[in-house]
Amino acid sequence: MDAQSLQLPIAVVGVSFLPAAAHLELGRAIAEAIRRSGVPTAIIASGDGAHTLSEASPSGFHPQARVFQDQFEDALARLDAQPLLDFDENLRQAVDESVVSPASVLLGIAESSPARAEILSAEAPWGVAYTAANITLDGPA
Repeated sequence: MDAQSLQLPIAVVGVSFLPAAAHLELGRAIAEAIRRSGVPTAIIASGDGAHTLSEASPSGFHPQARVFQDQFEDALARLDAQPLLDFDENLRQAVDESVVSPASVLLGIAESSPARAEILSAEAPWGVAYTAANITLDGPA
């Protein structure tokens, strides 16, 4: 069954190379739009973590990749956007990640209501980090 047959509205939001703070603000704006609509909403935020966790990584090894990834996963588990805002842009590029921007949008949305996070998995096959989490808002956005 596809979204068309279910008649679900779908909005695709692409993120940019702007700083995490801009994406956090986008998340806050999305939360306000969801609140105004009153429509139950599911958000899927997707990106890859550090691509430089091992010598076998497609982007090679970076010695700060594990620190970056651990800090990212900790921030996500605590629903704390500040560490994402604090990441040095040069480090983000060096560890070859694409997860901070979509996660910042997600955390901007999560600020709108009491929420809880559950890290479902955190893996790094081939030296590339993949973290799956479920973020549940306990009220309207």
